Amino acid sequence: MRSVRTILALGLLLSALPSISQPLWPGSSLSPNPATTPPAHSAVMFSTRWERPEARAIATEFGATHFTWLYPKTRDYLADLKRDGFSVGTTLNANQAVPDAGLGRNLEGEALMAPWMQAWKARWISVSSLPARTALLDAAERHAAWGAESVQFDDAALATASFGWGGDFSDAAVQGFGRSQET
Repeated sequence: MRSVRTILALGLLLSALPSISQPLWPGSSLSPNPATTPPAHSAVMFSTRWERPEARAIATEFGATHFTWLYPKTRDYLADLKRDGFSVGTTLNANQAVPDAGLGRNLEGEALMAPWMQAWKARWISVSSLPARTALLDAAERHAAWGAESVQFDDAALATASFGWGGDFSDAAVQGFGRSQET
């Protein structure tokens, strides 16, 4: 599954850049792969975010064709959805379970939390850290192995989002910044 790692690594790189006006390398494109078939205009998207046993019946009644924005915990849940004829897209986010070294940190050394996630104490990872990057790549590989047809990232701003909350001052981010300033 090396290709999944490569694609996700590129996605992580792109999430760290606030904007891109030029291709990253000659001949590259930031456009979707033209060989990829988008959902039909008649497609009906359905999202539960999490595994919910009652969701399949509700989605069927709703006329859904696709489960999207799903954070799966088990292979069986995806297999059941696919067996029932749904197209399945999973999601990764900045709240992966990582050791403390994988978390973003504010200037006081406290774990970063998105302002809208503070009520449930969802800690934000630092893509500067190897544990966080490894967790994301492992999750993407697991989702692909379980049969996900697509993987989206929530929130695509990942690294740059923390600038709005004071920045990421984790050891990995500070070390990476230092290396970026060496000539």
